[in-house]
Amino acid sequence: MVVVFISTNINNSQKDNQKNRTSSVPFVRILFILIGFIVAICVILAICMNHVIAINSQNEADTLNYVVCRDNAERLVNGSKNLTNQVRFFVVTEEREYADNYFREINATKSRENAFEELAKRTSNKEYLSHMEKALQLSKELERREIYAMRLVADAKGYLIESFALQLRQITISPEDNALSNEEKLALAKTMVTDYKYEEYTRKIYSEVEQFSGSIIKELRIKQNESTNSLDILLKVQIILIIILAILVITLAFIVVRFIILPLKNFSTDLQESEFMNEKGMREISSFATAYNKLLEKRNDEREKLIYTTNHDSLTGVYNRLQFEKLLLKDSRPKSGALIIIDIDLFKEVNDTYGHTAGDATLKKLANLLSSSFRSDDYVCRIGGDEFVVVMKNIGSKNKELIKNKIKAVMAKCAKPEENIPAFTLSAGVAFSDKTTSFKKLYKNADKALYKVKDSQKNNIMFYGDDKFVNQ
Repeated sequence: MVVVFISTNINNSQKDNQKNRTSSVPFVRILFILIGFIVAICVILAICMNHVIAINSQNEADTLNYVVCRDNAERLVNGSKNLTNQVRFFVVTEEREYADNYFREINATKSRENAFEELAKRTSNKEYLSHMEKALQLSKELERREIYAMRLVADAKGYLIESFALQLRQITISPEDNALSNEEKLALAKTMVTDYKYEEYTRKIYSEVEQFSGSIIKELRIKQNESTNSLDILLKVQIILIIILAILVITLAFIVVRFIILPLKNFSTDLQESEFMNEKGMREISSFATAYNKLLEKRNDEREKLIYTTNHDSLTGVYNRLQFEKLLLKDSRPKSGALIIIDIDLFKEVNDTYGHTAGDATLKKLANLLSSSFRSDDYVCRIGGDEFVVVMKNIGSKNKELIKNKIKAVMAKCAKPEENIPAFTLSAGVAFSDKTTSFKKLYKNADKALYKVKDSQKNNIMFYGDDKFVNQ
């Protein structure tokens, strides 16, 4: 019954996991679809903005073109008016200055011609331009009447005709007018620039210019209305797109928070509480958690191996000098304990006589004997070539006999040769700590005791503070 219950739970768990992973697939697709829609809407909005900028630029160009056309139309009218004023001043005052001003306008300034040329460049509508062309033509026709009147004045006043402009010199007075008296010539000249026919010409000129101006204003208004309608449509489209974009962004944010951020937050909580992630959430996140857990497990294994390699001697498997130095720093003032330094006597002769393989086997044998002879919570370290240290905690000088027996038992086993391992002897120095003895001081004391053994008879034990060796 228990087996059936466990099997049922396992099957249900597997089905739930499969259901969660299967149901997570649409969310990923929805996520990409939403992102695709958002990108598409952003592109459409950019296109709309580009159209708005283009329409505004065109409006500015059309407005500028209208201003330039209007100014040049006024320039043509002003040029014609200036000629009228100068010719009237001349026939009334009979002063040569006004005649010179008149011909300077015609031959040098050329306001009317320059204005028409600029209008021809900026006006593509030939119908509109025809009004200005007609206005210029009427002004030219009026120009011949004005020059004829000026010629009458020059002839009546007796001016030297050769001193005037070519246009005036080329004018020939009709026989009827030439038969008139000077006063009658002057009167005729005034009449020619002030009578109804002259005024009719000027009105026609102004009328043509006004028709041109009205046409370009009308065209500008039509274009502005079209631009306004286009901008209204674009604005409505942008508003709708922005609303859709906001809805999509909110939906995307909800999906991201609900199915990505919250599972990641739960992962963070799981990591704080334990080392492994809880494999829940969307399929991708669940797969990530699974992969991470495997990677973490592998890393932990490699970390443990690295820690072991860092802290242990590669040959003998006991702690190395680095770990021993860590012990010195960690327990700077041990409350009670003992430190034993053990050295193989004449280890160089073992290597020279039997070879380095036998020397390595000798070191391994001693490390195994020390590890098995002392307590599991004691530290056995190899700190040099043939030098070992045993750190014993929570033990005092009253346990001297116990320590002596342990060392002698190791010595006895070392004195027995084995296959490929010769017999060898040991020298040992032992020191005990009290509340005031630092770990470094303890090591120095044990080293001093060992030195006494090595300096005398070897193959013996010396406790720091004693006067005699153990075997004496």
